[in-house]
Amino acid sequence: MSFCQGLVEFFSIYLRAILVRRSCVVLGLIRKRLLFMS
Repeated sequence: MSFCQGLVEFFSIYLRAILVRRSCVVLGLIRKRLLFMS
């Protein structure tokens, strides 16, 4: 039970890190696009 709990925690942290990184990349692209448009 504790092993499965550890796996769930690991995957949740891993997915959260991926989402944060992806959102940072998207924000960077939007910022560049806005700079080019203005």
